[in-house]
Amino acid sequence: MNPLRVLTIAGVFSAASLGSFLFTNLFGVSDNAADAQTLMAHSPSMLAAPTGYSQMPAYGQMPAYGSPIYNPTMTRQAMPGYPPTSYGYAAYPTSGYRSIQPQAIPHQYQASSALPSWPYVQSNDGQASVMLGRSELLGGPPLAPPQVQLPMPGASPQLPRNHAQTQQAPRAQTPMQPQMMPGYAMPNYSYSGGSCDVWANGYAQMCAPPKARNWFGTVGGVFMTRDHGDHYTFSYGTGNEADQRTNTRDADMDWGGGFDARIGRYFNCERNAIEAVYWGIFPDSQSTQTVSADVLGNLNGILNWDSLTYGGNTADIYLNVAPGDDGIHMLNRDFSFHNIELNLWKFCGSCAAGKCGCSRLRHNWLVGVRYFRFDENLLFASDADDLQITHADDEIFYNIDIENHLIGFQVGNEAQYCVSDRLTTDFGIKLGIYGNQIDHVSEIGGNLGVATINNGPFIGQEFNVESSKDDVAFLGEVDFGLKYCFNCRWTGTIGYRALAVTGVALASDQIYSDLRGINDVENIDSSRGLILHGGYAGLEHRW
Repeated sequence: MNPLRVLTIAGVFSAASLGSFLFTNLFGVSDNAADAQTLMAHSPSMLAAPTGYSQMPAYGQMPAYGSPIYNPTMTRQAMPGYPPTSYGYAAYPTSGYRSIQPQAIPHQYQASSALPSWPYVQSNDGQASVMLGRSELLGGPPLAPPQVQLPMPGASPQLPRNHAQTQQAPRAQTPMQPQMMPGYAMPNYSYSGGSCDVWANGYAQMCAPPKARNWFGTVGGVFMTRDHGDHYTFSYGTGNEADQRTNTRDADMDWGGGFDARIGRYFNCERNAIEAVYWGIFPDSQSTQTVSADVLGNLNGILNWDSLTYGGNTADIYLNVAPGDDGIHMLNRDFSFHNIELNLWKFCGSCAAGKCGCSRLRHNWLVGVRYFRFDENLLFASDADDLQITHADDEIFYNIDIENHLIGFQVGNEAQYCVSDRLTTDFGIKLGIYGNQIDHVSEIGGNLGVATINNGPFIGQEFNVESSKDDVAFLGEVDFGLKYCFNCRWTGTIGYRALAVTGVALASDQIYSDLRGINDVENIDSSRGLILHGGYAGLEHRW
């Protein structure tokens, strides 16, 4: 070989190696990336298209399919409608691989942005040609550059001009079933609702994207009670005035049941969610009673009932029962609680890792609005003639209705600890400030009408008071629970909840010690508070 040509070739290879090294280090291209770029540059689908061909798009990497290794010694197999060639790099190596129809590949293709350049040299016949292989360097006939073009998906292939007269039009290719790759087993994958179907010959079809399950809903039950209220008594025995009966504490709210319903939607790749919540408690009525036989002496009412006139008589005759006579004092209390929330959640997580992507211990945050309603009814009844309350004319009633409507803004945090992949513990807290609109009704009377005040500055006025008040209230809630994920759709929850409210009005606090002071009854006392607590359980579904 001519020494000058040898030196020229060595110089070209040295310059290429040095340029690749500098490019890799200056622009941060890794060795693997550079090798991948080199392989793609030699891939037949990236070569320049001959005259009359459209540019071949470059397909992205196909998951689960390894790139075949091209051997320069291989020759291309004849494809339907294409002439065989014998130049260096083989577009279709002779092997057991067969082509997969492009429409079976769900990835989009992108047109190649770079085409390899071929160095032109002066051949021995004076014509410019492309330097490829050793034949031309040794003085042989010039070789044509390798020019291969695969058809675009869904497009009919075009023939080179120099073969237009000698080859028939390409026939429509029939779909080919992929062959089993030696040494590769394709399992049936499933993830987050998505799945991969296995073909009969062992190839795995591309995984369908998982079905988005952005909506969630929970249905469950709550079982709660409230703290004991203050003592307030309505009756006593004249034989021992310290023996006071018909106590509000004896008619406190017992454990009551209700239901919990939630619905919401995840967004921002499950980093956030908006949630609507309702839960309510509907406990049974509670009552207590005192009969004349329970006390020493007369069974009397504690309040100054003789300052009221009812049915043409002072009201005390409907309450005072002489020893040996049958009479009854009864107290009945009703409660109800309604809670509505609209919350915006910020979860610790990401698109790739989901809500459990932060750590085993993570925190979620919320802001929202809440409406909380607490109703209480207190009814004191007396019958001095028998032992049953039947709403007859000889009975008198003292009725108090209170409604607290709290509307306000809240913030909260939920700490979650992943005990396992399926089990988590939750500890949440919510705090808020609310405006409390209070509606109040107090009335004394019965079948014979409304009692009236018979002395003092409000003489002649009916004891029928309706009033309202706006006040500020504070509400805090604490939840501690467990969640168990049965599968990607169903999750079970169980836990304990406590809720404390201040700045609310209670029914017994609206009783003024002197029944003549209806002006004081109109002034609603909202200085009290209450605590609800109990358990809950539910089942969450995602769709």
